Amino acid sequence: MLRELYQWVRAALQYLLQQTRTPQGRVYSTALNCGRTYPSSLTPLESIVLMEAAGDGGPVVDSDSTGKTISMLDLHVEDITQAACDGKYKVLIKPEKVVIHRIGPELDCREGDCTYCNGDESKENKEHSWALHMCRWFQTHPRLSRTGGENPYHFLVDYDNTKQILHLDECGAHARRWNVKSLAIAVRGDFRYNYPNEYQKKAVRELSLLLCLHMNRADLWGHTELHNSTKDVGKSCPGTLMRMEQVRQYVGDEFRPLREELGGDAAVGIMEWHGIVLP
Repeated sequence: MLRELYQWVRAALQYLLQQTRTPQGRVYSTALNCGRTYPSSLTPLESIVLMEAAGDGGPVVDSDSTGKTISMLDLHVEDITQAACDGKYKVLIKPEKVVIHRIGPELDCREGDCTYCNGDESKENKEHSWALHMCRWFQTHPRLSRTGGENPYHFLVDYDNTKQILHLDECGAHARRWNVKSLAIAVRGDFRYNYPNEYQKKAVRELSLLLCLHMNRADLWGHTELHNSTKDVGKSCPGTLMRMEQVRQYVGDEFRPLREELGGDAAVGIMEWHGIVLP
């Protein structure tokens, strides 16, 4: 039975990958409400099977605080690695951990000291380019940001979108001694005082699970949970309201069944379907 399910899922994933590719590039559905509802207890594996059966963008499994329905597999990661490039590539040989950070919600950009904030690109498209804004801030504030002008994070989860900033074989300057051993997810907000919104909660869980599948191990930490990850001994990152124990519980519950049932090749297919750029 399990072998038949495994073969069925692999065939479904291959079909989905074919449907989401065109000669010009990848096309993703923007529809979140597919008109069907399914129990919120669906596992990622079950949702993959139901996605093929739904045939219209994937099953809806829950809704956010505004009532907008959210699909189990609607996470789409936009690649901005080329636009965000800092020109300081450092190889990341084999990541062993996923590290969650907080950033913002705003940046300390004083008038006249940030070339990106004061540039035409930022003025024309500031609301929709916060990820690039953040990257330019780190690059142009090397002392204030303490990264030496390097991009620290592989991914940014904003209020309603997720961007990939670094390639998965690239080292980010985000947690001192742990930089060479980890992949970094930054989430916009200050979770010492505010909860992440529904999109951010879901995106952090799903993205963390995907990256753990990529590493073939479930090892997930908040930034300051790691020893000697910052010089600021009083820092709390990402903050207690991120509820790291719940994120770890979700990833821990889903990691083993997905790894055993889907295998390495299928995990790669899932990541590509979500838009993650692989090495």
